[in-house]
Amino acid sequence: MREEFGIKWKKIPAYTTIRNIIRGLSASDLEECFRKYTLKLSGGMKENSFIACDGKTLRGSFDNFKDKKAIMIFSAFLSESGIILAHYEVGEKTNEIPVAQQMIRESGLEKCIFTYDAINCQEKTLKAAKESKNDVIVCVKGNQKILLNNCIDTCELRCSEYEEPVVKERNRIESRKVTVFEDTLITDKKNGNMFV
Repeated sequence: MREEFGIKWKKIPAYTTIRNIIRGLSASDLEECFRKYTLKLSGGMKENSFIACDGKTLRGSFDNFKDKKAIMIFSAFLSESGIILAHYEVGEKTNEIPVAQQMIRESGLEKCIFTYDAINCQEKTLKAAKESKNDVIVCVKGNQKILLNNCIDTCELRCSEYEEPVVKERNRIESRKVTVFEDTLITDKKNGNMFV
C-alpha cells in the first residue's frame, strides 16, 4: 500500500477495516480490477495458454433459516502460473452454462485454450469460444449420442499413436502414450451432413 498509494501508516490496518472498505466497493468494478491485476501478475497471456474453468459450491454459504441456497462460484484458473483470472457468481435459478459463455466472451482473451467439464459441452459455449478466437477442450458424455459416437469413430479410425518406452523414475514406473487425430469426423444432425 505504501508503494501503490504513498500511504505512510506506521502499522497495518485491521482486517475488519480492509473488509469494510472492500464491502463498500462495486462488485463488478472490483472483479474487473481483479482480472487486470491477475493478468499483470501472470506476466501477460501467451498464445495457447490453458485456462481451466469450473464451478464450485462454497461450503457453509447456505442459510436454512432464510431459505438461501449455497453460493456457487465459476472460476477461471491460468494453469501455467497458478493464478485465478476471474470469478463469476452463478445465480440461484441457473447453472454454470450461461456463466461460462459470458466469461469466455467478456474475458478479452484470444488464442487461449479453455477447458471445461461435460456440463459445458454446449453448442453456444463452443460458438462463444470461436467468436472470441479461442479454443475449447470439453468432455463428452453418453447423453450426446451422435457426438459421442463421432468421437469414438475418430479415436478408432483416424488417429496415429506414439508410445514412449516404459521407464522407472522416482520410485515409480512411467509410461506415456500420445494420440494424434489427423482428421475428425463430425455428423451434422440437422442437415444430415458429415464433416471431416
